[in-house]
Amino acid sequence: MLLMRIGVALLMAAATAPEESRIVDALQQMRSKDALVRARTARSLGALADPRALGALVEAVSDDDPGVRLAVVQALHGPLTLADSDTRAVDALVRALGDADAEVRAAAADSLDAPNAGGRRALPALVSALADSNPEVAKAALGTLGSIGDATVFDAVAALLDASDSGLQSAAAQALGEMGDKRAVDPLLKALAADGEGVRAAAALALGRIQEPRVLPPLLAVLKTDAAPRVRAKAARGLGRAGWGEAVLGPLKAAACGDREPVVRAAAVAALGTIGSAPATEALRCGLRDPNPEVREAARQALESLGKGPGRPP
Repeated sequence: MLLMRIGVALLMAAATAPEESRIVDALQQMRSKDALVRARTARSLGALADPRALGALVEAVSDDDPGVRLAVVQALHGPLTLADSDTRAVDALVRALGDADAEVRAAAADSLDAPNAGGRRALPALVSALADSNPEVAKAALGTLGSIGDATVFDAVAALLDASDSGLQSAAAQALGEMGDKRAVDPLLKALAADGEGVRAAAALALGRIQEPRVLPPLLAVLKTDAAPRVRAKAARGLGRAGWGEAVLGPLKAAACGDREPVVRAAAVAALGTIGSAPATEALRCGLRDPNPEVREAARQALESLGKGPGRPP
């Protein structure tokens, strides 16, 4: 028995030796004078669940080279999601939100997108990042705030529906849809009438996610009448949820079979597949006869996902 325990211990030591060597080598390479080496090493450290790896990344957030700092904040997303109790990654990423390089700041906001208590520690810093002079940073912060979904940031996110940058407006609408807060209905309905089609498209999809009964008529109107195919397609996607019931089947079938744009027909087909009821499944059949191959493929995939392939009975 003693010999067996000794053998097991030796095997375990042999198995961990390569990993230990890898960490030691990586920690040394983070001291390299070559910025490319440090950046490459930072990316590899992000995959290691080792406190020493996290410590090296946290220290390197202050690296002199912006390319290294970018690699570091991207790598920190791994440790961030692995250990809720260790706040070093969150704290380092919050510091990186103040980096001189906008690309690093945006990457830091992206990396804070983690559904844990650690990510919520960063809420005040992410809200501050919404006012960043670079809109890409603000958009990244919006994406993360939407994913975290904390109701306390609603006002800050909703305020950007009135931003001068249409990309920020779209990102704010998307974030509100992900948050699912019913307070967003009125400002999103207003956004359905925005000049920018990207804003209208994001608002249509967001309203579909929130699923407040009073948004159904406006969404159906958008699906039928909006001049932009992308907006009609997003409205179809927003309507493709089982919670809407039978009221959406007729309009979605009409879009799937009759809209002049393939992107809208494909979106309506996908929406019908998501609903998955027997009438929705039957409505998908017209997609199989569509002249556009992408619409036919969307119909085929939807039917297959429902166990109702082209050769099977509805």
